[in-house]
Amino acid sequence: MAGAEAKAVAAIRALGRGFDVTLDLKVEYAKGCLIDVDQETRELIVPGNVVVENVSKDIKVDKGENTRFRTDVLDFHQMSERFNHNVGIAGKMPLGLFTAMFDLKGPWQVDALSTKSLAIDGYFAILYEVKVTKAPLRLIQEVKDAVSSTWQPLELTRFIEKYGTHVITGVKVGGKDVIYLRQNQSSTLNAADIQRYLDSISEQRFADGGGRSNRRFKVFKKGAKKKNVEVKFKRRGGLDSIRDHNPWLLSVPDAPEVVSMSFVPITALLAGVPGTGFLTHAINLYLRYKPPIDELLYFLEFQVPRQWSPSLDPSTSQTSSAKLPALQFSPMGPKLHVATDEVTVSKRPVTGLRLYIQGKSLNRLSVHLQYLSNLPKILEQHWGTSTYSDAPRWKRSDEDPRWLEHVQWKSFSHINTAPVEYVEPCIGDEASAFIVTGAQLQVSDSRTRPVLFLRLQFTRVPGCSIRRSNSAVFSGGPSQSVHGSRLLKFVDINEMSKGIQDEPGHWIVTGAKLDVENGKICLKVKYSLLRY
Repeated sequence: MAGAEAKAVAAIRALGRGFDVTLDLKVEYAKGCLIDVDQETRELIVPGNVVVENVSKDIKVDKGENTRFRTDVLDFHQMSERFNHNVGIAGKMPLGLFTAMFDLKGPWQVDALSTKSLAIDGYFAILYEVKVTKAPLRLIQEVKDAVSSTWQPLELTRFIEKYGTHVITGVKVGGKDVIYLRQNQSSTLNAADIQRYLDSISEQRFADGGGRSNRRFKVFKKGAKKKNVEVKFKRRGGLDSIRDHNPWLLSVPDAPEVVSMSFVPITALLAGVPGTGFLTHAINLYLRYKPPIDELLYFLEFQVPRQWSPSLDPSTSQTSSAKLPALQFSPMGPKLHVATDEVTVSKRPVTGLRLYIQGKSLNRLSVHLQYLSNLPKILEQHWGTSTYSDAPRWKRSDEDPRWLEHVQWKSFSHINTAPVEYVEPCIGDEASAFIVTGAQLQVSDSRTRPVLFLRLQFTRVPGCSIRRSNSAVFSGGPSQSVHGSRLLKFVDINEMSKGIQDEPGHWIVTGAKLDVENGKICLKVKYSLLRY
């Protein structure tokens, strides 16, 4: 009974506390108390004859029940919405409980694409639910005072770290024994097949004598793997040493656990507080993209508009194509002229590159940079207008002939595929990082055939260093619409960029290279995270 009493106390103490719903539903993850509750207390008797002292009169207990919970075969977003509805949260955004129960590991966008369907079948033995009954709920003044009236990433990050995203308004205690089924996209089974398969597993799992025997578990695993289906057996509450379902069910009152919670968004209780809109936006971004909490500050710092340079306005390029160097890949093939302008963005972090074909005749190859239109505050102390910075430095790809690749005929134009990055030996203790702030295409005629080179401008960011890099990333953005050019078959114009959807959401370009793949000139980019 001591375990049951401790769990009842923990459940009651969790009420009114803040919670980060990107986490699994465990009371140990609860934050401090955010709700102003009646200080007058009483004894509260919960089912099982557990008596809890000094409980606010704003908290009550309802008796639970045993239920069989089964879903249809649903798609990823339908199942996520069902999970959210069960804890009082609107929308389809996958949250912590959903991720934990299906053992999802990647960014949710990747998990959604790789998932064909999901289904659940299980028993919920709810002993009781404790809940806050006060209406309307009122936040304590400390929480209201912590809301920043402007967009301040540091203050917004501190708020979410300290208070979470939601307030716990209800806690269900008992046990659950559930089968979670996930069908991969490669599976050929239809929804009816999946339902029959889940039914067959459930019949054995929950029948008398059924349970978690190692032999039966291995049979399920082997059969599921052949069907490209993942089956998870999850229990909470009850004695874990009991394998069979029915005896386990009888053990739940002696070893209960928190099996569910209900929530209210913190921002729903901040009506009229200046800055609530900024906090709402920050929390929505956090819930959608789920950067690690220790990366949240940098993630929010990079929530500034992005733009491309140069613009796609045809009037911005007046140089005649006839005056530009040209590439040709076969004897009768068209000529691809190369714009050799330097494209620079001053002290603005570059987040992407692309090759583009433009000009009136759509025969001019150029390189574009995507950059942050405003300097994130986290970089101002290192790179602001009042701080000294070395002059930018240009570097071109290595001229070693081993880096040369032909597009079509070997005797015609080649591409230099050497990586371009700035590596400076460390001198003393001063940390620094060199990031890309400019790009240029060049054509060399020093050999028997024209060669296309990439040249990059690097600017030093004093006081920062490279924490982690991700090299040779393939196209991550949409291709631009360019119609009517024969030269498109020679150039990959997909955008190479990393944005907020790429965890942890604050990548910066620190290198790049030209390459030839499937007969097309393309870009590969090196992205890095800085240590500020």
